[in-house]
Formats: sequence, C-alpha cells, structure tokens
Amino acid sequence: MKLRNIFKKLSKKAKAIVAVAAVAAVVAPLAAVAEYYPVRPVYDYNKLPLNGSTCTAADEADKNRCGSMNGPVLNSFINTPSYGDERAFFDGRRSDQAANTNADQINDVTNGSREVVLRTYVHNNANQNTNLSGGMATGAKVRIALPTATSQVLRARSYISADNAAMVEDTTDLLGSQQFSVEYVPGSAKLLRNTSSYALSDSIVTTGALIGDKTMDGNLPGCFDYAALVEVKVRVKVATYDLDIEKKVRKNVPGQTGNWSKEISVAPNTKVDYLIDTKNDGTSVLNDVVVRDILPPHVALVPGSVKFVNGAGTFPQNDVNLFGGGFNTGKYNPGVNTFLTFSAVTKGDFGECSTKIRNIAYAKSSTTPEINDYADVIITKEDCNPVTPTYSCDLLTASKLSDYRFRFNANTSASNGATLKSLSYNFGDGNTTTTPNATVEHTYATEGTYRIRVTATFTVNGQDKTATSPACETEVTISKKQIDPKYSCDGLTAEKIGDRQYRYTVRFTANNGANLKLVKFNYGDGSQEFVTNNPVANHTYTKDGTFVTRAVLTFTVNGEDKVVDSDKCAAPVTLTSTPPVTPPTTPPTTLPNTGAGSVLGIFAATSLIGAFLHRAFVARKA
Repeated sequence: MKLRNIFKKLSKKAKAIVAVAAVAAVVAPLAAVAEYYPVRPVYDYNKLPLNGSTCTAADEADKNRCGSMNGPVLNSFINTPSYGDERAFFDGRRSDQAANTNADQINDVTNGSREVVLRTYVHNNANQNTNLSGGMATGAKVRIALPTATSQVLRARSYISADNAAMVEDTTDLLGSQQFSVEYVPGSAKLLRNTSSYALSDSIVTTGALIGDKTMDGNLPGCFDYAALVEVKVRVKVATYDLDIEKKVRKNVPGQTGNWSKEISVAPNTKVDYLIDTKNDGTSVLNDVVVRDILPPHVALVPGSVKFVNGAGTFPQNDVNLFGGGFNTGKYNPGVNTFLTFSAVTKGDFGECSTKIRNIAYAKSSTTPEINDYADVIITKEDCNPVTPTYSCDLLTASKLSDYRFRFNANTSASNGATLKSLSYNFGDGNTTTTPNATVEHTYATEGTYRIRVTATFTVNGQDKTATSPACETEVTISKKQIDPKYSCDGLTAEKIGDRQYRYTVRFTANNGANLKLVKFNYGDGSQEFVTNNPVANHTYTKDGTFVTRAVLTFTVNGEDKVVDSDKCAAPVTLTSTPPVTPPTTPPTTLPNTGAGSVLGIFAATSLIGAFLHRAFVARKA
C-alpha cells in the first residue's frame, strides 16, 4: 500500500481524552472534551504481516498493517506514517492560517478571517486485494453536522458512513473571544486526493455527500492510494449583543404625552419626570437586563412614582429596586425596548443662583457590560443676583533637584463657585502631562534651555474653562556648566476694574534656579502695604489724587533671598471725584394768565428795583 504525503499532519492523541481549554480572551473558564466514536478495534501499521510480507486471511485476527481482510472498515488504523491515528479524523483551521496548523481545537475564530476550513480524513481500511471480493465501500458518504447555537465554544461533528461499513464519527471544537454562530459556505465542499480536487454536494451539511475515487458515486476502494481529504468552509458570525440606554427629562404637566428632552430649565420646587429607555439593538437575545439610577443632589424623589412600561402595560414598582441594586427588567429579544419612569421635585438648597444637576441611569445584561446615559436639569432661583466666578493661573516656579531634574509648582486662584480641575504642563522638550496636582517633577534628557508653560483648567458652572498667563511660564537651562540664576522685575501694569478699584500685575523673570518668593505692593495712598506670593493684586482707593504703586519683589536664589526694587515696577494712577451736575430749570410751556394790569405792575416793580440796584452799585464805586 502506497503512502501519500498530502495527508501529513501533526500527531494527534485520541481525542476522547483531550480537554479543550478556553482561549485566554474568553471571559469565563470554558472547557469541552473532543471525542471520536465508536471505540473500535484498530489496525496497527507498525505490525508487519504474519509471514513478513504477504497478507492473508490470517492477518485479520492480528490487526496488523494488512488492514481489513473481511470487507470495508472506516478510519481504524493507528501509527500510520502519513496521518497517525485515523480515528481522530476531523480537524480544521482559520482560512487565513497555514495548512499545517490544522487542529481539533480551532482557537480565536472570531478574529482574523472569521472563516474556518473543516477537514475530514477518509480511508477505507480494506486490503487492496479484497476490493473485487467485497472490500469496496458502497454508498460511502461524509456528513458534517454544524452547530446551530450561539456561544463562545461550538462543536462540529463529522460522520463517515457506507452501506456496507459501520459509521464512524469525530468532533472538532471552535473557540472564540466573543459569542458566535457558524454557517456553511455554499459550494465550498470538495474532496482532495493527491493533486486532484472533486466538488461535492452541498448536502454534505444535511443528509451527507457521496464520495468515491474519480467519480463521486459512493464507491470507495480500500487502500491508502484512495485515502482522501474532504474539506468544507464555514463562516463565523460574531453575535452582536448591543444594549442601548437613553435618559430623558421633562417638566411635569398633568395629562401630557411626549415632550421629553435631554435638558430642561426650571425653578426650585418644580416637579419633573424622568424617562429611562432601554433597548436591544443587537441580533441576539439579552437576558437579565438590570437597570439602576442614581439621584443627583438638589432633587427629592416623589415616593411611589417609579413605573415599568413594556408591551404588556404599565406596572408600578418599589422605589428601592431602581435606586438600590437595580431593577431586573428581564429578557429582551432583538428590537425590544422597555421604559422606566419616575418623578422628582427640584430644591433650592444650593448657594449659587443657578446649578445644573445630572441624573445618570445605568443598564447591563448577562452578556453586556454596564452602560449609562444622562439627562440634565438646570435649576435657577428667582430674583437672585449671581456671583461671577473668578479663576486664574497666577504663578509657575521651578526648583532644581539635580542636573537634569526639576520640580515645577503652579499657583492658581478659584472663587465664587469656580474650582480647579487639572493642570496641563508643557515641559518644552516635547513632553507634556496633565494632573490635578499643583506640583510635578520632570527629568530632561539633554542639555539646553527649555520654556515651560502650564495651562489651568477650571470647572465653572458645570463647564470647563482654561486659564494661563505670562506668570505661568518659566525657563530652565540644562547644562553641566555653572548657570547664573536670572531674576528681575520687568514691569507693573495697572488695570481699572471698578469705579475706584485697580488690578496690578507684575511682570518678572525668574530662571535657572531663581524663584519668586514674595511681592510687596505699596499703593502710595498711605494704606497698609500688601505682601503676597501672587504677582497679581487688587486695590480699592478711598480718596482722590495721583498715587504711584510700587512692587518690590523677593526671589529665592540658591537658598538665599534676593530683593529687587526697580522703577520698572512702578505705576501711577489718578483718581478724581466727579462734581455734581445741577439740572437746568425748565421754563413752563405756558405763561401764567396774569392779565394786563398785572403785567404793568410787574414791569413797574422790576424797573424800580433795577434803578435802586444801579445807584447802590455806583455809590460803592465812588
């Protein structure tokens, strides 16, 4: 009997005892046991014929290399040099993998080509000398039973049968990192022998496909010369488990339908309704869909308002489940959605004039991770004078730790509801970092001069706002040579920010180990000097005049304090009071009705007074 290298493959142990371990990406530990069937007598290729060369009827009982002397037997050889154990005849690989990677456990099928080649090795073990006397297998066929389930581990089964031989079967397991199903690729079935390929019927995955020698008529002679491979392709269909959630809100109006929004604006003590819409947008069933909600501050739940709505109706629920561990809404077929609604009353228990609250709902299933969505309510108090949030990036300092390593510290200000969120450092060498910490350390790789900038991000009324300034920049020089620290007061600007209020900003230089320590502001109006570590200060004047504000800076240089008092850091301002304006007298639009006599009397009186005043004036001059 001739042997064909086409069937060479990896040696396989009897699959009845091989455990299938789950691939690493599988979420839960999964295992299966691959198997062949039935347990049957075997022919050992390593055993020579009884007489050493010629096969006779007596060799049947010896179960040796001669094979079956009593008719067709399917896939029962062991220790063959071309295949090994023929009982383990079913294996496969992903179609994008090499042919020598066939195995009875095909891993990671949900990635790559998502197509699998399944192979069945077929051999009629009848001795070739018996083909004309009953050794020919008739009605020989191969049937592949593909799994119909959806899972992360699926098993396919191959059957080889003949009218005059016992059927044998074997299994191959497919493993994926996601749940999947498989389907046969029509027209992919074929029989391979040596270099020839023969198309097989698509019935191979239903009732079975006939096989043979050169004609696929079911007649399969015995001998290794007629051994063959039967291949089919199956497509891997990754299951989509897609749970969707949508959260909306509206102002409560009795009898209304719809009007749901992502955001609404209301006053305190207003009743609002919330809606949670969960839907299966995937192609597979979702089980144990659990929905939960977390109430935000500044609202109070209306007791007994939680309701569950599905195709069967509206059902009141216990408040505890939704706002506790979660409410199990059950099983969702593809396309199914349900609703949960509840009501709350807004409160005014916050210091600002207005605040935005975000209500977040969560949903998950037994096969999908937890997702969330939100709806916002802006609560605004009536007749409230808002306080403007203020925020700024005030100062960046650098401290040398070693030749190449520095510590940077940022000073910021935030008030009236503004809060610091993060600081983004650009170290000037292509490296950046964002952190909530005011202090960071950085090591430079090469010598050079680097300009460091920091941008502060603040949370202001629920939104992110950024701030930077020249004071939030500094330079460091990396050099093995001695670098002299640089420090100076470069300028002082005055900015009018109110009726009699000014903001003073110091521009300065502090490099190569020099750091600003203190700024002393003298406003020139006799008020107390103001000392701070911030290069920005505000001052309100209480009297008129021209005042020169002077800033004196103290730097830390190599562990010592250095004071800089420069005319560059002086700025004059002039304040004057505005005199009161007397409004002009508006003449009447209609003269009084005095009559003719009255007019003459008035004229005579005014003439007499005028003459008297004229004589008095002349007498004084004399």
